[in-house]
Order: sequence, then C-alpha cells, then structure tokens
Amino acid sequence: KFKSLEEAKVTVKEAAISDAKIIEAFLSRPEIDSLFVPPLSDPTRGISIQDRVRKKLNDGRWIIALRNNTVVGCMAIVPARITQAAEKPKKDTEISKGISLDGWNKNEVWELSTVVVDQKLSKEEGVKGISDTLFEQAKQWVTTRGSQAGLITDSWIGGAMGGFVARMNQKVKNDAPDTLIRIYSDPLKRGEDGPPTVIYGIPVDKEGWNFFGSQEKEIAKLREDYEELKNKFH
Repeated sequence: KFKSLEEAKVTVKEAAISDAKIIEAFLSRPEIDSLFVPPLSDPTRGISIQDRVRKKLNDGRWIIALRNNTVVGCMAIVPARITQAAEKPKKDTEISKGISLDGWNKNEVWELSTVVVDQKLSKEEGVKGISDTLFEQAKQWVTTRGSQAGLITDSWIGGAMGGFVARMNQKVKNDAPDTLIRIYSDPLKRGEDGPPTVIYGIPVDKEGWNFFGSQEKEIAKLREDYEELKNKFH
C-alpha cells in the first residue's frame, strides 16, 4: 500500500539558514552521497558538502522534505549559467553539443541542483510523491520571479534525472516534448573519465512549452547523440 506525504508525516518547505546542518547531515549519509556521479564528497567536486549547502542557501533556495525534523529529500534552486548556443569544445577529445536557445526569451535562468530523495521511504514504507512535491514547489518559486525566469536542471549521461523531468513534464502535457538541450564534457565536475553532463529545460509557462515544441527536430538529433554516448559510458 502506498502512503501519501500526509500519511507518512512528511512536510515540504523552503529551507531557512538554520536548516543548513540537517541538509548537510542528509547529504553526508553514504547511501545518499553515493547516488551522485561522482559522489558529493569526492574531491573532484572541488567543494565540501558543508560549503555546497551554505553556498546554495546564499545564492538561491533549498526546498526540503522533512520527517521528524530530519531531511528525507532536497532540491536546490540556484542561478544558472547557460549560453545561447553550445560552446566550442576546448579540446578535440571533448564533447559539446546542443540546440540554440534563441526564441526561449529568459534572461533569468535558474537551475535545479542536488536533487535527491531517501529511497528507503519509498522502498520500505511505500511513501510516494516526495520528489514530485519538491519539483512542483521549485517550479512555483521560479514562476513567482516573473515571465523572464526560466528553469533548467543538469544530470549526466545515463542519470535518472532525464526520466524524472520527462515524467513531470508529461503530468502537465501528455504529449510533452523532449527538453534535452545540452551535452558536454565536464571534467571539473565529473572527473577526467566521467560521463558528460547533460542539461534539460523545464517549461514553467506557455512560452516554454511553445519553444520546446518548436525544437523537436533539433532535440531529436541531440537525443540520438545522447543514446550513442550512453552506450559508450555504460
């Protein structure tokens, strides 16, 4: 039997500065840390979990799911840096592919980051809806910024985030378009031999849906590149 958040006594809220320590404790649990590629504690990341939590609290927002004053899921919303076109690769061996963002008129782009939920709650207790609720609250927050605000998220080739974004988009529109926009080598974040980073757009308004719908052909080509790389890195 599945449990709702209410039945499981899970609440979702925007984190306060005073919540930093409980977010750190959650992300430092080995079974949570290891869900990221590379793990958040890996020196490749160039930032400690403690600094990551505090930086994202200062620069943006954390949305957290709480149970008995313990974090069981979280998602940061931070300012994003994304160029209109895919950047040229720095070396011949690097990958950099993507669609042009001309026509997606967002001059304030935010990014979902460090998205993770305690798997134990769904596996052992059948709790459903934590990640969906975090995602919806993040989208709502971005829409309060006005029509110039857009939303993206990053993951890695083969990461689960792409499937999650597609599922959430399909909850809004049955025939939701694919929103894959970038694939690029990211040695500073994933390590020299790590998988490329991928970026997905998240439509938050009619303009967003229209833009991604108009880019279906270009995105389909990018999706073919993704599938090829998936075979290479898995």
